[in-house]
Amino acid sequence: MIEAINENNYEEMIRYAGNALEEISGKYRPDIKMIKGKMEKFGADVAIMSGTGPTVYGLTQQYSKA
Repeated sequence: MIEAINENNYEEMIRYAGNALEEISGKYRPDIKMIKGKMEKFGADVAIMSGTGPTVYGLTQQYSKA
């Protein structure tokens, strides 16, 4: 991920985006998965839980989708 960011390689950033705690947190907070799904449905290229949650953020290159 660091290399992708340093090289400004958006496709690789999307590919490597993730959070190991997301699956575990999702078991206790199913709304995380719902929010991620909505963000992706409305244009985010990827949506990820931040840290231990509950924040979810998305990445997109298009301002109109943000």
